[in-house]
Amino acid sequence: MLHISHDRKAKKYRQSAKRTAAGIPTWSPTVVLICRSAAYVWQSGRDAQFSADCGRTKEKRKQTKMTSAVFYVHGGGYVTGSVEFLRKQIEARVEATGIPFFAPGYRLAPRHPHLVPHEDCFAALRWVHENSADKFNVDNSRLAVFGESAGGGLAAGLALRARDENLSPPLAKQILVYPMMDDRNSIPNPEVEHLFTWSHDNNKTAWKALIGDKDGEIDCYGAAARASNLRGLPSTYLDVGSLDIFVHDTVDYAQRLMRENVEVELHVWPRVPHGFEGLAPQTRYGKMAMKSRDATVRSL
Repeated sequence: MLHISHDRKAKKYRQSAKRTAAGIPTWSPTVVLICRSAAYVWQSGRDAQFSADCGRTKEKRKQTKMTSAVFYVHGGGYVTGSVEFLRKQIEARVEATGIPFFAPGYRLAPRHPHLVPHEDCFAALRWVHENSADKFNVDNSRLAVFGESAGGGLAAGLALRARDENLSPPLAKQILVYPMMDDRNSIPNPEVEHLFTWSHDNNKTAWKALIGDKDGEIDCYGAAARASNLRGLPSTYLDVGSLDIFVHDTVDYAQRLMRENVEVELHVWPRVPHGFEGLAPQTRYGKMAMKSRDATVRSL
């Protein structure tokens, strides 16, 4: 019964997300998607199918010099979202930075619980890492993982696994934007709960969809905040709004990384909620956040 209940809640959230997205301003940059390919990768004893979308500007498509790249994982609380859903936003970041983005599709909870989303993304990351030089003229020593919300949680898990499996060359950076990476974040703050665009109830529903009733049993690849050792992770960029339920998780993760001598850049944007730059891109902090993230991508 619990599975059915959370499945219904997840479906309700997906419908709500689509209605919200219809009112969010979008961009129409002049970006050419130069590839859309599907590949089958043998990973952990099974076939994993994923789409490897790579966006590049016309200028970048013509150049022969090796470039950096971003492996971008979409958000959606592990229960919704897709590359198609965020295509214009991804294209806008390609246009703004001039850097190619690889955006993998992955299967969603509750139908596909943990480890499935992580395995799908890691299979795609490994494929990009192994093939990007020959196929896309990418220097894989300058490859970063980038994710927002649940995508940020997945990106953090990918960085941990890439470290554990000695991916070589290692990832250059992890860019984690209001990352959803701790299943233990479930206690509402009544003083500010009404200001949140992603509530503790949303959060509890999403985590239940991902891990079911296995509280405390999820590994660090699914909930990066549970990692006991953060040593050896790549240079890290984090940002989050002060009115986001993930603010304390994000700040704590940054502090733990710094204690392990990992290079960290942390931004806590005042008085803004989860997803603020998408809901209000022309506001002061929306513009500042996008400028900061784009600068980080260009620095790879």
